[in-house]
Amino acid sequence: MRLINNVLKHDIYKSNVSDKTNNEFNIAFGTDDNYARGMAAGILSIIINNPEIKFIFHVFATLNNPANSDRIAQIAQMHDTIINVYQIDDAIFHDLPKTSAYPKSIYLRLIIPEILHDLSRVLYVDSDVICLGDISGLINLDLAESVIAAVHDIGTHVPERIRTLGLVHNKYFNSGVILYDVEKWLKADMFNQLARILTRRKGIFLFPDQDALNIVLDGKVRAIANKWNLLYDMGKMTDDIPENTLLLHFAGHVKPWQSTARHRLVETYLVYDRQSPWANEPLDDPSTKKEMRLDSKLLLKNAGILTPDNKLKNDITQEEFQFIEDTFNANSDDSVLQQVYILTLKIQGIVLHNQGEFREAAVRLRKCLAVSPDSPELLYILGCSLYSANDHEEAIQAWKNAVELRANFIEPLTVLTEALCRQERFDEALMYAQQALAVQPDNLSLIKAMAFILYGQGRYQESLDYYSRALEIAPDSAELRADYGQVLLRLENLEKGFKEKE
Repeated sequence: MRLINNVLKHDIYKSNVSDKTNNEFNIAFGTDDNYARGMAAGILSIIINNPEIKFIFHVFATLNNPANSDRIAQIAQMHDTIINVYQIDDAIFHDLPKTSAYPKSIYLRLIIPEILHDLSRVLYVDSDVICLGDISGLINLDLAESVIAAVHDIGTHVPERIRTLGLVHNKYFNSGVILYDVEKWLKADMFNQLARILTRRKGIFLFPDQDALNIVLDGKVRAIANKWNLLYDMGKMTDDIPENTLLLHFAGHVKPWQSTARHRLVETYLVYDRQSPWANEPLDDPSTKKEMRLDSKLLLKNAGILTPDNKLKNDITQEEFQFIEDTFNANSDDSVLQQVYILTLKIQGIVLHNQGEFREAAVRLRKCLAVSPDSPELLYILGCSLYSANDHEEAIQAWKNAVELRANFIEPLTVLTEALCRQERFDEALMYAQQALAVQPDNLSLIKAMAFILYGQGRYQESLDYYSRALEIAPDSAELRADYGQVLLRLENLEKGFKEKE
């Protein structure tokens, strides 16, 4: 396959590049518009921390925003370097697996040796990696018979990936930093091997490009130290990085150029971002619903409101609640914030209700319902608070609304029946009692309520039948026997009635 035909455009950006004492080092990136800023910081971090090395950068891109291309050109003009930008026709990846989390641009790393076939070796670096020191040790690294050098992955997913992918050497590497032996790669026809596996075995991939690379390169990888690709997830990790780290990989969904990233390592990244053509640009806001959800979780974790395993803590302070409310009001379309806001209001409402602060509880629950009006659970809890605050009519209406949303919701059906009985609104009470008994036919309190309703309507024989059913469940209840006797008296069965009342 002639992959060179998929290079739509090749631009070379350079300044007056001076001669440097050491060998030149070719470094490649794969990027799209979403990662261009991170890549720029990565390029600058390499240049700044390695002033004696002559770098030639190769950017394989699917860029649609001309401003990003212009900014990449500015980096070459501002620094003593060369940057080649290859605009790739991503139609070549049309048949390969892709998702919102893993777009076509992940496959750019697979074609680098094919396009740069005249080079002996090239280092590929992900666009979310920054350099923290001298990387000259990779220039002449002996690969022996290996096709690439890479760092073993350390994630909890590794054992499962090894089993699922059938890796006989029991090793799984991360594809964020790869040192290619170009000649060996081309000789083994790696790209076509990868394309076949990716199209024929789609169902087994968790990280499509990385998984496929591990399959075709099983036993052909020289393992290098973690310092060459230190994997760090800012959404989960808080540890300090080792002092010998040379390439820091911001793996995971949280990236340091995002406005909602809250981690001390963001400052490490910003050292280079502030020297880039993006220096005067605000950090990126989340652009997709998934990013919004992840950023919201991170915000709430950093505020101590969500636990590391995404559970809402029980003892929310007023200050923390205000933080949740303010954050939600600023991002009301965010589903994670919405869920946390609703859950927090609900918890606060229940706590206030249990403390006897019924009106304050109702205020919280009404706010909750303003966001989630179709929640029968919230309507039921609100009704309980309102009834305890002596707002009986509003409570009854809240319970009616809950039942309209969920016809078999037994809790509001039960309290609604009882509340209407107390007001001697027997016709309404009958309807809800029948509905409740259809859900729980042996519920003693509902059977008693039904007997009371029928008695109130003057339907004494039917009332007696329900009291009989109640006595079958609770034969030793003195209260039930007294009520049963009262009905008998109404039916003019005086002798038996007096006996039951006694």
